[in-house]
Amino acid sequence: MALAKSITEQLRRLERALNQALLRLQDTSDVEALHDVRINLQRIRSLLRPLRGIPGVTGLSSAAADLGKITTPIRDLEVLIAELEQHPLTWQANTRKTELHRRKLALMSQPLLTHFPTLLHTWPKTFRRTQPRHIKRRVAPACASR
Repeated sequence: MALAKSITEQLRRLERALNQALLRLQDTSDVEALHDVRINLQRIRSLLRPLRGIPGVTGLSSAAADLGKITTPIRDLEVLIAELEQHPLTWQANTRKTELHRRKLALMSQPLLTHFPTLLHTWPKTFRRTQPRHIKRRVAPACASR
């Protein structure tokens, strides 16, 4: 039972961090918000990986992976712009900023971006309700193989 509680607490902590990063994403001047969203998605997937086979884990992990794939090209563009600005290539950086702004607006209207926090919020309730009796035995081999 302690393991299940710990998993739930960690997921709630990650949920809060992800929600804060998603709020910051709306501020176009925050250049680290998308990075923080992606980091938290990866941490959520890492937490869920040993829980494969437990109801709802596959769907939540898959949604996190899909959201990560959607955000990758946008983050790559952010990094490219920052790199161009480090060098005397301001014109090239400025031309890409318009594209970045357009992509961020498109991201904000992505249904998965608004749906994922809901999936994440409801999963612990499903986890507690359908929790396997011997969760430690199921998780231990997945953690040991790392």
